[in-house]
Amino acid sequence: GASCTTCIPEPSARYNPSGSATYATCNSDICSGTDNTQCDASSNTCLETVTYGDQSGVTAYLVRDSIGVGGLSVKANMYFGEIISTRNTTGGGTFLVGGQAGIVGVGYGSNFYDNGPNILEQITNANKLPNIFSLCVNYQQPFMSLGENYFGNPSFMFGKTAVTGDSSHYGIYINNIYLAYDGASQGVSLGLSGNTINNPTPFVDSGTSLLLLSDSVFGTFLNALQSACNSGRNLVGFCGKKLSDSIFGDYSFVLTSSQVAQYPTVQFTIDCISSTTAFPTACFSMNVPPQSWLINSNGYYYAGINSGQSRTILGDVFMQNFHVVFDRKRDYL
Repeated sequence: GASCTTCIPEPSARYNPSGSATYATCNSDICSGTDNTQCDASSNTCLETVTYGDQSGVTAYLVRDSIGVGGLSVKANMYFGEIISTRNTTGGGTFLVGGQAGIVGVGYGSNFYDNGPNILEQITNANKLPNIFSLCVNYQQPFMSLGENYFGNPSFMFGKTAVTGDSSHYGIYINNIYLAYDGASQGVSLGLSGNTINNPTPFVDSGTSLLLLSDSVFGTFLNALQSACNSGRNLVGFCGKKLSDSIFGDYSFVLTSSQVAQYPTVQFTIDCISSTTAFPTACFSMNVPPQSWLINSNGYYYAGINSGQSRTILGDVFMQNFHVVFDRKRDYL
């Protein structure tokens, strides 16, 4: 496999299309291929607007060019977006921060723009690698690997679940959700049915910054926190406040480490594939501690868990706690 562990050194560096890129024009087929495209009449260039589950997003010119990954010799030639503007998340976080050059979509299915194979499939196939990639999206040592067959290597121990739902996203089945206080290994169930949690199918999505719960799950989660307040637990930023004035609303709060630790670890038990020699564990729990889902922004904390309206989306706040492997060949996570 090939891993990329170093961000670009120049935070303000932009993609330079001169001499290599072909811009999609307004009358091209690709410009009328989706509901999100529009024409920039001043330059006769096609624009694409993409919005993510946390309401962040980008507007970009559609260009065709060669894209490669460090360590792999063969490049993909495909359409992608040259970003010209971004929109921030509902939590106030910036879409692209210093050191990042852009965003690469790694979803299932075809390339969003021209219905051809997406960038990962093109690069892995061209370089004769397994159709597998993995992500660590934590801030300490983020990385992405291509073609590394972790599931076929008994040296690595991963919990393994099947991809479910539609053909464009990485959907999983969540058996239950628990809240665990004070380091307890097993929390108290939110008491939700499988249908409530999984209809529609939850997605694992690195393109979503927050951990978004469907309205019904989020409401039950808030009720459970309120019950903890009523039992005497001091959740600073939540207890005694209206939702809009709380850590889940429009406000952030200065918290000590002990005050952060008063909030629960959110435990997701995941439906799993039958155990094998390499995977002796049956169903497994994925834990998101308060130190992960309460986001520290220059000493002020706000909640990285919020409402995803109709669907639960396990975004970066969830994923940063794990090394996530996407086995596209066998439809495993």
